[in-house]
Amino acid sequence: RATSSGKNAGGGGGVRKVRDASESWQESCWDYPRPPRLESCHGVRIQIWACDDNGEQQLIADSTNAHRVLETFHPPTYYIPRHDFAFHHDADPRDGGRGGEVSVRRAGSGTTWCEFKGVASYWTLVVGAREYEQFAWSYENAGSEYERIRGALAVYAGRVARCQVDGMDVTPQAGPFYGGWITPNI
Repeated sequence: RATSSGKNAGGGGGVRKVRDASESWQESCWDYPRPPRLESCHGVRIQIWACDDNGEQQLIADSTNAHRVLETFHPPTYYIPRHDFAFHHDADPRDGGRGGEVSVRRAGSGTTWCEFKGVASYWTLVVGAREYEQFAWSYENAGSEYERIRGALAVYAGRVARCQVDGMDVTPQAGPFYGGWITPNI
């Protein structure tokens, strides 16, 4: 296997890319830095689907402006700008928080804290009458090193119907807490 690595701006050494027998490049999350590195995914297509009341998949996000956070021992976490989601933000509580066919609202309680990014808020997705509790989180007041993800949503791939990175299906990171996205090149 051949490897290559380099220095990236904004946090430590580069990500080692390992070439396998099929000549494709593969990243190793063992080489991701601590503190985490933030990278632009400009031009990389991120898509997310959720099922409606009838079990039909609805495209809820389509972005080429996401960012990803790379942190030691974890698959990348993708942060998608809210304007790339197909819903009304902070649905009106007077209509039960639904606001339309697809909406999102901040989960009523619960936050967590990251020593690097700050306080995480959790979000509930509503597709018709179907709710996806805590399907995503965000850092509404992320520190200056992570300001590019301030307010963007990081979706738990295992809590929606399907996620893709440039047409590659995502496998969710195991466990209820972590939200890393595993693709064939990770």
